[in-house]
Amino acid sequence: MASGGKGILVVLAGAAFAGLVGPKVMGAHDRAAGKPFEYVPPPHFKDAEGPGSEDAKAMFRKAWTYHGPKVATLDRIPTLNLTHSPRSGTVEPDDMRRIADGMPEMYRTSDVTWTFVRVATRTRPDGARVGLLEGELSVKEQAGVRKWRSMQVAFPDDEGTSIVTASYGLTGAKEWADEVEATIDQAQGVALRAPPPPTWLSAAWAGGGAVLAAVLVLLFGRRGAEAPAPAKKEAGRPKPEERRSRAEAAGDGNEDEDEDEDADADEDADAAEAGDADADDEDEDEEDEGEGDDGGRTPKAAPPDKKP
Repeated sequence: MASGGKGILVVLAGAAFAGLVGPKVMGAHDRAAGKPFEYVPPPHFKDAEGPGSEDAKAMFRKAWTYHGPKVATLDRIPTLNLTHSPRSGTVEPDDMRRIADGMPEMYRTSDVTWTFVRVATRTRPDGARVGLLEGELSVKEQAGVRKWRSMQVAFPDDEGTSIVTASYGLTGAKEWADEVEATIDQAQGVALRAPPPPTWLSAAWAGGGAVLAAVLVLLFGRRGAEAPAPAKKEAGRPKPEERRSRAEAAGDGNEDEDEDEDADADEDADAAEAGDADADDEDEDEEDEGEGDDGGRTPKAAPPDKKP
């Protein structure tokens, strides 16, 4: 029972170790960019100028405004601005969704309603991952309700996270979003923040660790069962090795003694045969002497004379 309990503990420990360590060792690892972050805006976006540009430059690290041929047909001039956060977490969809959960409250203080549109994570050719979050904003004005789109793109860098915010009207919103997403691969100084391993991968590693631990427990348990028990020492009795060495040392003397005993046995046998022959000769001599005294026969007594 005790050995079975130990085996179960070993299997559980192997599963836990493999599930925790395996994905981290064999999975992707963080990689620094090695240079400062630099954003390249889409075509026709230039440094912010005109009314409000000074405020934008004071609030953001950089700001850009669209100056292309579509200006006359747009319901809102697209703008871009760059900010930075010391936060250095991952930018996976779950991370972006948690940020989205706090956006309505943040905009409510400005009497702006923020509505969720989508979150996503894009992988660059160099392996770095970039998160994006898109929402729709609306504000009530005297002329009615004004609506537009806003998209935040989160670039991990060596100092935290660089955030590019794009604002554009509902007219052609899909095209503007695609243009901003196209800049993800062109940015420089983007670090790799490896995502956590998926649950199924950790479970697979844990299962493999449990199987390996179970096999080792069975192998070592079988070896322990097959191992011979140590021989008990007997007081005053030499070990088998000592007896064998003594027998080998006395082997030559025993062989000579055996030869002498064989020779003595042969002499005794010859003497016994000679004794038997002498006894036979003596018996024959006694018989010969008896025959010589009475002519070889014993005379019969004469019958008494019969009276007439």
